[in-house]
Amino acid sequence: MPLEIHPDLPGGIYANGIYTNPEAAEWTSEFLSSSNALEFHQRLPGYSPTPLLSLPSIASSLGLRHVLIKTETSRFGLPAFKILGASFATFRTLCAHFNLPDDATLEDIAVTADGKITLVATTDGNHGRAVAWMAKNLRVECQVFVPDFVNQPARDAIAGEGAVVNVVDGDYDAAVMVARTFTERAENAFLIQDAAWDGYRVIPKFIVDGYMTMLVELDLQAQEQIGRPVDVVLVPVGVGSLAEAVTIYYKRKGGSATTIISVEPETAACLQHSLRNGLESIETRSTIMAGLCCGTVSDSAWPVLSRGVDVSTVVSDMEAHKAVEDLKDLGFNVGPCGGATLAGLRRVAGLKLLRERLGEDFVVAMLCTEGARYYEKPI
Repeated sequence: MPLEIHPDLPGGIYANGIYTNPEAAEWTSEFLSSSNALEFHQRLPGYSPTPLLSLPSIASSLGLRHVLIKTETSRFGLPAFKILGASFATFRTLCAHFNLPDDATLEDIAVTADGKITLVATTDGNHGRAVAWMAKNLRVECQVFVPDFVNQPARDAIAGEGAVVNVVDGDYDAAVMVARTFTERAENAFLIQDAAWDGYRVIPKFIVDGYMTMLVELDLQAQEQIGRPVDVVLVPVGVGSLAEAVTIYYKRKGGSATTIISVEPETAACLQHSLRNGLESIETRSTIMAGLCCGTVSDSAWPVLSRGVDVSTVVSDMEAHKAVEDLKDLGFNVGPCGGATLAGLRRVAGLKLLRERLGEDFVVAMLCTEGARYYEKPI
């Protein structure tokens, strides 16, 4: 049943936590494929594309022709996609700092650094672990700052990569501020952060570039498997850097005008709040989708997402948990952030805007960004 516009809400805002931007269909990005992120990742030991798999039972249940899932549950031995951005940003940052060539290896950087630098990150889970993984491979120190809601297993996983884990009394935004202050005061410290702000844009841009590897893989796999590009991509949103990469890539001039659907926790929907009200920070509440529990959209992501995201939806913890359980029944071991896009697809599958724009034979790709992890099941 198509969702109807709620009579008490302004145009473009639907009931059930859905926001639409019809103008996004005509927006194009200035995408420049000059980052060489894929070539960098292909040089790393253990590289292989993550699977793109079909979910015919999910498609049938929603009245769709094709639903595909890009499973980012294992990248270089880590249970999330974040290493794509963290590795490339660290590589580009340190190559520039040490004046090393673009074909330098991690060992080249490690020898040059000689253990005399520190990598710093804020995280609510997987990004910090990815930065710690890079620090371990470069044989340098790593300081990771986490908000106090990050659970002990997540903290232990970060520490397991060799990082010092610093717990901040506050939310994600508070942890970012502490990490910024630490980096400014420390000697030879580099903040590898996936959120941009005034005066801090270069490294987040490298992270966005690193995420493009996933999207190039997806396009090649879709062409091989179904002989056509995907029509819709669902992407989870925290600070919005992955969504920024997805929107820039799929809305590029000469591309296939892909429809972008963002998915956020209903308790931490900083993007949808800003789409409705203009760019603002929000107070977040706890969610099992810890990696998406962010109160501020990245400064560099906002101009892209505000113009290029076609549909924004929010999902509850219970919806995300059900998606995790349903994917487990199909053989996928994912975490709540990984299940969020399936929960989001279930919210929007009947949206009249999609059916009218794309017809009945459109191909959906969901980005499943996280492998299985411990979380407290919602009740």
